[in-house]
Amino acid sequence: MKKIFFYILFFSTGFSFSQYRDTLHEAFMSKKTFDFRYESKNSFSNGDRIEVVSIKGGVTFGKKISIGGGYSWLKTNLSGNNFLPDVNGGVVYKDNQLNFRYICYYIDFVYYKSKRWSLSSQVEIGAGLSKFQYLKSGKKNESIGNLILLYNPAINIKFKVFRWLGAGSTIGYRFMLLNDKSIGKRLNSPLVSFGVLIWWDELALAIFPKSKKFHKWFGDPEW
Repeated sequence: MKKIFFYILFFSTGFSFSQYRDTLHEAFMSKKTFDFRYESKNSFSNGDRIEVVSIKGGVTFGKKISIGGGYSWLKTNLSGNNFLPDVNGGVVYKDNQLNFRYICYYIDFVYYKSKRWSLSSQVEIGAGLSKFQYLKSGKKNESIGNLILLYNPAINIKFKVFRWLGAGSTIGYRFMLLNDKSIGKRLNSPLVSFGVLIWWDELALAIFPKSKKFHKWFGDPEW
């Protein structure tokens, strides 16, 4: 089932990027706007809900393709028992809490867009460190950090209720390309998120419809 899910995401994201090369060239030549994202992606593993939060910023070209980067971290309190090396070279066996953070880069391409609906393919790669926190002699300690590399292909679905306000959903998969052995395959899992979306450029144009500066920055309103 996981392999089928992977192939669907891989070919849908790869096909959409390669199919629209002319559209991409046109988008890069179009007006640029700032892209800001606050994301919360959820996955489920061994009965646990795992939430990873991200703050991202980038540039959108022609309202068609967005490229940027950001910072992500594990929000869920994941605990367990493992043999862990401490910073002094010893080994401890304690109740511990997983903590990982990473820098990510993304590219998001819109391949279908109507007045209210839009579909896009997103590819994200990230690199960071994972650690376990535990108590030793009443003091908080951390295990030695381990490098993690991850790859997240996803499909985004967005619906506009108003010109500047709507809802969206992201469906994807988290692949841990390089992982801490203590974590194992626990973080390899499908991703899903739902949320309220605000199109800040459209909101600015709605509030200040006669502003020449905003029209110059963002172009004409979509509706």
